[in-house]
Amino acid sequence: QKDHKKQFKSLVSESQKEPYLIGVGRFAYEHWPASHPNVRPCDVYAGPYQHSYSKLPKWSWWWTPKLQRAGWMSQEQFQGPKREWQCGEGRLYEYRFLYGTEPPPDSFFWDQYDQPTERCPNPISKPY
Repeated sequence: QKDHKKQFKSLVSESQKEPYLIGVGRFAYEHWPASHPNVRPCDVYAGPYQHSYSKLPKWSWWWTPKLQRAGWMSQEQFQGPKREWQCGEGRLYEYRFLYGTEPPPDSFFWDQYDQPTERCPNPISKPY
């Protein structure tokens, strides 16, 4: 069992250098609105996921939004920094610590972290 409390404190400390990791400062508006485990996020961009604003595709009048539930891409498609905290166990600790609950059984969260990947080698099991 990982010491998630220690990792959480370490992440808060790291956030002084990299505030986007935990949603502080100007990143709070991007991180926290959808952070509750009961949120049902969606996406409208069907193109490849891009990390950071500098890599966003050029605007095109021919781009057609495609509404889809979040979780349509695998963890391997994310291009951000590899941090164990951002995998299933760390996210579960965040949900339990901040909200006192976990995502419901039908949440995209469980499918996102149920298989080991290079980015997140420790899968989590869906509660039944």
